[in-house]
Amino acid sequence: MITDFQKIAEPLIKAKFPSGSTVKRTDECRGVVHLDFESDKTSIRLSWEPYGPPWAQITDAQGGVEQIRTAPLKVDDVLVSPDMKTEMETKNLLNVIERRLK
Repeated sequence: MITDFQKIAEPLIKAKFPSGSTVKRTDECRGVVHLDFESDKTSIRLSWEPYGPPWAQITDAQGGVEQIRTAPLKVDDVLVSPDMKTEMETKNLLNVIERRLK
């Protein structure tokens, strides 16, 4: 069974963006989850589906939108659980987002 994406991602979001706003969740069909939060005046939507890496959309104060996708991690499924893989991919994506915001 796969852990809820919000349980994996929300602590990582709060650690990376401690001054960010509350995380708001939206669910779509096929298990797609969107987590929306703000960092300074930038809106960030972190999205995930059960069988792929997470992706993000950044919207700046002027309304400019940027999509960020990272490649899926190549890991041994025997050594790395699906939850651990999701956590590693989410950390990587949040690092990319942080670099883009600087």
